[in-house]
Amino acid sequence: MKKNIKSIITFSFFLVFCFSILMVLAQNGKKDEEKNILIVHSYHQGLEWTDNISEGILSVFEDRSDVNLIFEYLDTKRNYSPDYFDALKEMYKAKALQNPYKVIIACDNAAFDFMRQYSEKFYPGVPVVYCGVNNLDIEVLKKVPHFYGYDEKVNFKQTIASIRKVFPRRKNILIINDNTTTGAAIRKELEKVLPDFEDVNFEIYSKFTIGDLKDKVKTLDDTYAIYLLVINRDIDGNFISYAKGISAIHEVSEVPIFGSWDFYENKGLFGGKITRGFDQGKHAAHMAETILDKGVLDHISQINMVINNYVFDYTEMERFGVGAERLPENSLIINRPEKNENLLQSILVFALVLLVLTIILAVRLTYKRRRATELQHLVDEKTERLLSMNIALKEINTKKDRFFSIMSHDLRGPFSAILGFSSMLNDDFDNLETAEQKKFISKINTGLGNTYNLLEDLLSWSYAQSGSIEFNPKRENISLITKEIIEVLSFSAEQKSITIINRVPDLVFVTTDKNMISTIIRNLINNAIKFTPRKGIIEVDLEEHSNENNKQCLAFSVKDNGVGIPFETQSKLFEIGEVISTNGTDNESGTGLGLILCKEFVDKHKGEIWVESEINRGSKFVFTLPLI
Repeated sequence: MKKNIKSIITFSFFLVFCFSILMVLAQNGKKDEEKNILIVHSYHQGLEWTDNISEGILSVFEDRSDVNLIFEYLDTKRNYSPDYFDALKEMYKAKALQNPYKVIIACDNAAFDFMRQYSEKFYPGVPVVYCGVNNLDIEVLKKVPHFYGYDEKVNFKQTIASIRKVFPRRKNILIINDNTTTGAAIRKELEKVLPDFEDVNFEIYSKFTIGDLKDKVKTLDDTYAIYLLVINRDIDGNFISYAKGISAIHEVSEVPIFGSWDFYENKGLFGGKITRGFDQGKHAAHMAETILDKGVLDHISQINMVINNYVFDYTEMERFGVGAERLPENSLIINRPEKNENLLQSILVFALVLLVLTIILAVRLTYKRRRATELQHLVDEKTERLLSMNIALKEINTKKDRFFSIMSHDLRGPFSAILGFSSMLNDDFDNLETAEQKKFISKINTGLGNTYNLLEDLLSWSYAQSGSIEFNPKRENISLITKEIIEVLSFSAEQKSITIINRVPDLVFVTTDKNMISTIIRNLINNAIKFTPRKGIIEVDLEEHSNENNKQCLAFSVKDNGVGIPFETQSKLFEIGEVISTNGTDNESGTGLGLILCKEFVDKHKGEIWVESEINRGSKFVFTLPLI
């Protein structure tokens, strides 16, 4: 009996020991599953821009209990001496030993530069996602291949353009921007766009105290507007918060204040093309989450864009007597007065009760008649749809018949010429001079070349119509595709002394079928060369655009200063039943199918294509690609 009791006690201790071991292993496993993300801010907590970025990051990870967000602040707005940066270096070197990180998010220039210098030393192998970086140098990114993110692309040009649109009589713009590192980077970018506004007098004010700034603003008359950039330190090195800076200006200003960042909103800012810290943080957090869960995927680029929007303050619009019709398209208006919600709710409740009573009465009185009417309506609707489909089918057949008639004519012409010249060579070859023989052979060669090009375009179009061409969209660098096509076509342009100006920014990635987009761009540039006179200019550009549904997309354009297109012809360029083939300025031939093929391929991308042209002024062909 004693032996059995001793065995039971021993077995019980063994079970407790095993359970303890399992608990320790479970805790260790849980610790291993923890995913730490280090967020390094350039500035201090409480600065609105910094807090807005943090809110954007937190919005992405609020439901991720398995992720630990660790926030650090370099506080470089208020501390910027070499000794301070040396101390930061030593502090983060020591902190790096405490926690293993899966991803690092660096916010704004100071954090970006700090991580660029020390990330591989303190956090080797850890990818860095950045946001809010001004004046980003692509060559610098090439030296840190483990950096990915979003530059703070402030659209100074569009904000200045909005000043000119809203206040066309204000020809003077006072630009307020301090001499901090951030201010210097912003000024460098700003000075690139100022020459585009020749009719505006710009005055840049950088060295000031708050008192000096207020005195300066008091002197501005109604020919001025203010463009407020950054004011974080005065000439004596004293820190100025965003709220204090704009409040000091607004309380003495009799002119509208424009800006480019959200931290000035609701403090007296009239408006502008606004860059939002929340959006910067949210985009960076989404990228960090993807890297955290799936690693660095092929489609993740080192540099990306965040689309900004026009934002205007209703209070300031009322102050300066500006209506919504004077604002740029798709502008967001904040602080618009709310309607009387109680009255609106009462009206809605009354209308709803009246509607219910009316429906009940109508159902009781007219059930049979309504049933018959519905059936008749259904018959009429089906009949109308069949008639519409029949009309559309006849129209398509008419266009097809006309198309094949044109193609037959275009094929018969070259073949007739080829047969005629070849017969003459066959019958009188020995009697012809060598020059005449070469002339006839050249004519035959030209005819065969034109016929081959026509058949090639016809074959491509028929493949597109039948669905034989596979649509295979991938993440592609449209900047590189454009550059390669221009290089291939440069010989044709040089033959006519035509200059091709490529304004497409570097490293712009879109989701597209590479073969189709190459065909579209090649056709448009080739047409521009064909219809531009010698020593002409062709401009290739890519910019943001809003489509008819107010959705942001990319607009690719090819503009020339050639012969132009008659207005009555422009609407027929992309129609199959209206194939238009004309010779170029050097009598170059064409098939007329190129633009129809471009339309087919743009439609597959769910984009749009159109032309803007004036006779003897040139043409601009534009197609859009949705932002995915």
